[in-house]
Amino acid sequence: VTWSQGAPLKSPIMHKAVLNPPADKFDPQLLQSMLSLGWTEQHVRAVPQLIKVADHALERTWSIAGRCICQQEFLDQLESLKSLWRKLPPNVRPNFPFALMPESGAAPQSGRKITHPQRIEFNSQLQQFLNLWKLMQLTTWDLPEPQGLVTSFSQGELSSTIPPSFPLQREDEVSTMLATAHDYRARAQGIDDLTKFETYAQIWKINFFDAILQRRYGASGRSMSVTELRGVLAELLLLSADRIKKYFTFRNGLRSGHRSSLKECR
Repeated sequence: VTWSQGAPLKSPIMHKAVLNPPADKFDPQLLQSMLSLGWTEQHVRAVPQLIKVADHALERTWSIAGRCICQQEFLDQLESLKSLWRKLPPNVRPNFPFALMPESGAAPQSGRKITHPQRIEFNSQLQQFLNLWKLMQLTTWDLPEPQGLVTSFSQGELSSTIPPSFPLQREDEVSTMLATAHDYRARAQGIDDLTKFETYAQIWKINFFDAILQRRYGASGRSMSVTELRGVLAELLLLSADRIKKYFTFRNGLRSGHRSSLKECR
């Protein structure tokens, strides 16, 4: 999505599967490689549907990021992290991405033990922030990478970790008991609008591209009018300008506290 210190930064949340061909449209060489690895024709035919499921899960993960950037508490804590990072001496200031740290206290990028007091404080605040908001990492300040539905298998036990703000769907194939427990946890945290995940996902995309446009035009010394901005975002995201306006209104209402939920919004 961008570059840092001469190296490309890759964002899991920005990666969407684009391969979705019918089974008979696979490149012959690729198809032969799949079959040579033990894939059956049934496996190959299942690939397009599996990609659709993965993309849908990704869209729901976008909604978690959208929910985060609609909360002023999240924005305030993020700004505090930025301030700590800026105050770090250049020789100990970490580069993006900022990921969850191992319990050893080692720096994720180097594996070396952290000893600088200010860097230790930054890492501590970062860890708390990522854990509180259920994030895997910050790829950039504008790109929080939420945890999605995580299924693991250990010691013969299959378990699922689901952030309360992740909207479960039938295709996730979790048990009724787990789905009920997840719904209870979400409501206990004041989340009653999980069905609005598509709206939150759109808010996240609009907010992300809005920040890019504002920086790009700000750096060039040319400001964009609100009408121009909505027009560009509408064309980019294939939405109407009125819909863009409405999503901004939803976002701003949640940030200001005038709204507590999007449950009744259309």
